[in-house]
Amino acid sequence: MKETAVNTARFLRKCRKGVISTWYFSVFLFCFALLGTAMDNDIRTMKTLINLQKAQAYLDAESEVIHDIRCMLLQDNVQSGIRHTSSVVYFLDVSDEYLIAQISDPAETLTIELAEGRIFDYTSERPEPQG
Repeated sequence: MKETAVNTARFLRKCRKGVISTWYFSVFLFCFALLGTAMDNDIRTMKTLINLQKAQAYLDAESEVIHDIRCMLLQDNVQSGIRHTSSVVYFLDVSDEYLIAQISDPAETLTIELAEGRIFDYTSERPEPQG
């Protein structure tokens, strides 16, 4: 019985040296996991901001073109051709029931439905991103 107690005491002394190393290794792994999670969060935030910036560019171009077309409809002066606004260049194709506006930058096509000489609805088509 005394031999078992002595052997157990020796075993615990040997294991105690490795416990500290294991503890530091666990803290090291935890820190890297925490840093990895923080970096992943930052990457996802940046991608979200880039997508919001692209969406805002499309929305700005759409609103400017629609405002310009609305003014032309009010003046009864809608003609096919290349149109310029303050920051957008687009090609306008006119028919009786709808207008098609092809915006150059950012590349987009607006199909505008007319009802009684006014804008009723519009749909936008954006090209698929390459890559």
